Amino acid sequence: MLYIDKSKHREEGLQVTKDYLNTCCLGEDGRFHNIRYDNRDTGVADTFCGYNRREYRKRLINVLLDNQQSLCCYCLRKLKTAQMEEDSDEVVTLEHIIPRGFAQADVARLPYYQNAPELSPSEVVLTDEYESSAYDQTGSALPHKVAYNNLVASCNGTFPYVRNRHEGKSKICCNEARREENAYPVYFIKEIRQYIDYQINGDIQGLCTIDEDLSGKIDDVIVNANLQCDSLKQIRRLWFILSHVPKDRIYNCHTVAQRDDLLSKELYKTEFFDPDNTPLLHDKFKMDDYWNTFMLYEAFYDIYRSR
Repeated sequence: MLYIDKSKHREEGLQVTKDYLNTCCLGEDGRFHNIRYDNRDTGVADTFCGYNRREYRKRLINVLLDNQQSLCCYCLRKLKTAQMEEDSDEVVTLEHIIPRGFAQADVARLPYYQNAPELSPSEVVLTDEYESSAYDQTGSALPHKVAYNNLVASCNGTFPYVRNRHEGKSKICCNEARREENAYPVYFIKEIRQYIDYQINGDIQGLCTIDEDLSGKIDDVIVNANLQCDSLKQIRRLWFILSHVPKDRIYNCHTVAQRDDLLSKELYKTEFFDPDNTPLLHDKFKMDDYWNTFMLYEAFYDIYRSR
């Protein structure tokens, strides 16, 4: 994970939320009602994700991708809009830090999130509280379902897989895996890169030198976003092995034969060879689907090269 600076384009991001509220939720009484993120929320008002061909979702995604160097907030997958398959606009998901389904019944869980940068009660408030007649909507806080500060861009954890001779794709990490489990926004901490160790075998873990509270929150993210899944570990492991190879040599592997040649020369070196995993990496990542997904994680080239 890398630091996400929400101050970048903050005014633009906040404006997306405000435009949605003013266009779709403003009642005759001058208050905002029926704030709906998508069709899972009850009501008939236009949703943030559905109005006018998803205008607000698309606008906010563009802001968030700029904030995040176009990387998934959890696994660092490269995210792109208007492309095909893994890197399509449909796969760029909006992740709610304070879970979308939270309501006043979950208020006891709020302090876990509200001591994070950007998520104080003066900036983000539960949507049902915001809509209650007693709440002053003229302040700076925005409803959590659509608040800029409560949204980050995530992939949906789609990976190719082969199971019982059937080839397909499976969603196994990040937004899809986390759902409403605890996931403190550790990526809002400027020093976060110093607190997370991407190991040479592909594992990810929090460093033991940090305080116990932060260590526990990093563990929450790793476990609940399933960042230790085999697919991610294999991809990180392969990037470590190839991190000493010139980047253009990796990028020029357009065919199975070219990738087979590269992997045959690099994976079997004594310092990298693992009889249980090396043949598996070789067989999988020379294939188009696996290699294309692998290349979406190019951020790890620089992460491992800097070790």
